[in-house]
Amino acid sequence: MDSSSDINFSPTIEDGLWILFKENVAPRVSSNSLDLTDINILELGPGEKSIFENRDWNLFYGRPNSIVALDKNVAKIVALPGELPPLPNDFLNYVQGDITEKIPGGEYQLIFDSHCIHCLIDAEDRAKAWKNIFNALRPGGRVAGEMMVAHKFMQFNPPFFYAEAERILYKIVGETLRPLRKILSHLEVEQEILSAGFEIEYFFFAKGRKFSFDPAYEYAWKTDPDCLLWIAKKPSVVICSRTHPN
Repeated sequence: MDSSSDINFSPTIEDGLWILFKENVAPRVSSNSLDLTDINILELGPGEKSIFENRDWNLFYGRPNSIVALDKNVAKIVALPGELPPLPNDFLNYVQGDITEKIPGGEYQLIFDSHCIHCLIDAEDRAKAWKNIFNALRPGGRVAGEMMVAHKFMQFNPPFFYAEAERILYKIVGETLRPLRKILSHLEVEQEILSAGFEIEYFFFAKGRKFSFDPAYEYAWKTDPDCLLWIAKKPSVVICSRTHPN
């Protein structure tokens, strides 16, 4: 995630994701009154700071057993690509890796998308990422996050350009177009999640919450991409298929 070009309004990017986690995700992944002590979490795309860093875990009956914050270009790398660091003193560690190639570690109860998936432009990369996410979750585990989605009023000002046929947002840099985000409609996102083998538990648009690419904005505009909050569950009993072998 390029936080310098993503401006999220009240709450901020990090706080909005944290609110989603504590209010909607945590009650689903914990079977015992928000006791997270046995929960292993993988965060996708933390960038320079995980949304789980410096949080008040007293809101729960126990903090997670471990959190791995996975990013291709993370500033706080403590392990080599594809390797999990030891957890002697803390439960949150940053790891460098690519979800289209391999997800390190064992099975997770929760994978949390911190604005990573909509940064995947190529259809093949997205398919690989969804497959890796599915396989990295325990049966009954969940994947959740925020995603920018397109709508009929969506517009962008230069230097940004949205190619509707491709569903790709570009930034005009000189004489070239640099792909930034894949912005699907909510129906396309829904189909993508279902096709990956998940059951959708939560699919909600946050009122007044948008994504903006103009740092000069003080308020979100009607023409900005919508913010979709979503939670999906891997079935407890997985039927083997050509797409997602168990």
